[in-house]
Amino acid sequence: MSEFASPTFMDLAFSITMVVWAAVGGRSSILGACIGAILINVVSATVSETAGFAEAWKAIIGLIFVLVVLYLPRGLAGFAHNFVDRVVMRRRNARGEALRVTDASSQAAE
Repeated sequence: MSEFASPTFMDLAFSITMVVWAAVGGRSSILGACIGAILINVVSATVSETAGFAEAWKAIIGLIFVLVVLYLPRGLAGFAHNFVDRVVMRRRNARGEALRVTDASSQAAE
């Protein structure tokens, strides 16, 4: 069995879809782009099969794209990365404050 991907497979709609995948998931990581692809495909499949949104599902995907570009310029992967960094910094700060408090109490006891 021979499989062939012709240039007609890469039409404008599919190219735009790949840009949306990368923007939603995150352009800085392969994992983010894969997550974006899965998320966008799940949303488009769900919305396109819903009776009320059957005609407007492309507009909904476009709205998701615009909102992500405006509010999450690094995509979902960038948002997750920033969230993990904040959690790690809070834990480090909490440990540092606990150490400082113990150091201050030990100095006062002396």
